[in-house]
Amino acid sequence: MKWEKLFTTQIVERGYEYYCEGMVDSFEVTVDGIHGLVMGSEEYNVSISLVQGDVDEMSCSCPYARGGKHCKHMAAVLFAWSSQTGDLERTSKWRIDDDEDFQSRLAEIDDLVEEADSETVRSFLKGVLAADERWYHRFCQTVKQEDDEDELLDYRLILDALVYEYAGDDEFIDYKEAGDFAIELHDILDKDVAELIEKGKYRLAFAVVNHLLFVLNNLAIDDSRGEIDMVADSIYETWGRLLLNVNLEVKQEMFDWFVGQLDGPLEDYLEEYVVQILINEFNEGAFRQERSRLFKERLARMDAIDNHWMREYMDGEWALQVFALLSKAECNEEELKEMCQKYWNLAAVRRVAVEECMGRKDYALALAILDESLQLDREMPGLVVNYSQQKKEIYLLTGDKAAYVKQLWALVLQHDRGDFASYQELKEQYTAEEWVHEREKIFEQLSDSHQVARIYQAEGLKDRLLAYVVKSPGLYELQAFEDDLKEEYPRELLAKYRQELEKSAVVTSNRK
Repeated sequence: MKWEKLFTTQIVERGYEYYCEGMVDSFEVTVDGIHGLVMGSEEYNVSISLVQGDVDEMSCSCPYARGGKHCKHMAAVLFAWSSQTGDLERTSKWRIDDDEDFQSRLAEIDDLVEEADSETVRSFLKGVLAADERWYHRFCQTVKQEDDEDELLDYRLILDALVYEYAGDDEFIDYKEAGDFAIELHDILDKDVAELIEKGKYRLAFAVVNHLLFVLNNLAIDDSRGEIDMVADSIYETWGRLLLNVNLEVKQEMFDWFVGQLDGPLEDYLEEYVVQILINEFNEGAFRQERSRLFKERLARMDAIDNHWMREYMDGEWALQVFALLSKAECNEEELKEMCQKYWNLAAVRRVAVEECMGRKDYALALAILDESLQLDREMPGLVVNYSQQKKEIYLLTGDKAAYVKQLWALVLQHDRGDFASYQELKEQYTAEEWVHEREKIFEQLSDSHQVARIYQAEGLKDRLLAYVVKSPGLYELQAFEDDLKEEYPRELLAKYRQELEKSAVVTSNRK
């Protein structure tokens, strides 16, 4: 399966577990891609676009994916898709083989334990517990009847010992160790904390999870593969499971704890999980009123920040949170209108307005807001591309073929110059004969860009690609397209290498 390389090993593992456990509630394959619902602590929407049968772009409504990362829910939907297309056989076999090895290992352990006398087992166990602090505290939990306070201390000691085991005296976990460390944390959540929830020890489970959160917050780790975000995602889901089980009294305690973290020591990326749990849960009346007041108060505080850029960013972030509450009908329409007017300069607010227009199929107003946004945010290339893409999708949705094609031209030539996906989409609107003439407009306006070289490559225009490579300074373009050209144009490429070598040799100043 080609898509597996888009995920870390841990994400693929957990996505497969979700698929096997039947967490993919539903999915469908449409003309533009795959859309699925995956059950976690709540229902997550997954959208995956396909280009010529390969995964192109993915999105999920879970907190982990909000920053553009590829999550286990996406992997779970892709496993369901692979199962339907028959591509899952290789992965399934690999899993079954793994399971057989594991079962064989368990059988071997059973035999060893049965053969050993009780004194040998006791002696060996004492040695293990003396040498490993984490297993000592786990054993204490197993054999002792402790109260919650002592048991929490044991868990804290287990976590502290785990951090020391991986971080050592340097107090840093490098990228080679980060994956194994994250797996250990997942085990604590999936086994220890899950067992506490099953036993009804909700307060203790909540305290353990929160201590783990602060372990993450204070950790020095190279998690370039996103291990810590994955653990934080699991923490969020564990909070959700707890909230499904606790009574109103414990829920109030949890609410107070979450509110207290809004001005606490948590890093921004972890505080975001707290904000999301406050928004998505606690829908009883008293909670709704209090969180609405708190969020509006936080937004007002952001308005007072002196730094212009920081104020715009933070206003945008907190305005989104307030609007998320407004969408849950926590205020009247007049208040919503006032909020829109006050913060209309923020791109985030206009994005919400467009989403609401799309939800009620008011496409004319959505287009008007997007046109206004193109003017207001014209100095922000990323936003301009996003607005232009949204306009294109609306025209396609409403069947306005002329406006749709015009918008594609604007994307390719202006807003997202040379974007290959938009180029391919535009090409599909013409016959092969028509396109031979139409594409010349693109070649003319993008003649000096790397994007046009990619298009020459896709169209098989090797003579034009060679001309572009030869006139480009340096070796970058030459090396990027050498494989496409070397069979037909070996002399020309060799001459280009010689030219660049001679240019470099001019500036040498010593024997080295």
